[in-house]
Amino acid sequence: MLRVEGVHKIYKTGKRDLRVLRGIDLEIKKSETLTVVGPSGAGKSTLLHIMGGLDRPSKGRVLLDDKELYRLSDKKRAWVRNNRIGFVFQFYHLLPEFTALENVLLPALIWAQGFPRLRSGQARLKASLGFARDRQGSKNRAEYLLREFGLGERLRHRPGELSGGEQQRVAIARALINGPELLFCDEPTGNLDSSMGEEILNILFNLNKNNNTTVVVVTHDKEIAKRSSRVIEMRDGKFI
Repeated sequence: MLRVEGVHKIYKTGKRDLRVLRGIDLEIKKSETLTVVGPSGAGKSTLLHIMGGLDRPSKGRVLLDDKELYRLSDKKRAWVRNNRIGFVFQFYHLLPEFTALENVLLPALIWAQGFPRLRSGQARLKASLGFARDRQGSKNRAEYLLREFGLGERLRHRPGELSGGEQQRVAIARALINGPELLFCDEPTGNLDSSMGEEILNILFNLNKNNNTTVVVVTHDKEIAKRSSRVIEMRDGKFI
């Protein structure tokens, strides 16, 4: 489904080169759960951002269904991120002035307004399966997701009125609103206590079990790895 071939990432800091990734090769199969573990600074988040089309590699290729992600135009790559990939981050990244419902709705509204010429047969198939793109259909799906995650009474609450676990559940619902095939999670339980972290992990791994969503988690917590079908350890920008 997704292949990473010979990926390097180098940041320029003055006259110094900071080598974050040092030749990564990886193949992610459809419907698998993969955890990349390693200490802080290992390059896990950088790799996740490159795989998700957020950060261009200095060298190497990322292929999604045999199409090179970074040979696409910026707009087409943005469409891929919006339509086929979901992101869950440690710090939630919810917009504080918007309600939970509005935060979840945003990717669907961006799709409807921003990509009218890029809608494919695949997108039409998704629409026929219930991923409605009109405003009311998107609103109904957002409400459904939030209720599924136990937030039916929090639809009109803003992030500042929600606990950390509730905010993360809103972030997961937002990641799922467009029915992504790939879900990338960057330390999704890092800001939560152990019981709430377990609840979030149950949601993520149930998405794989029930919906065949491909789930990739990067974390320093090896306990999370026990839930995955495959684990890779990373250190100093390389797999070990």
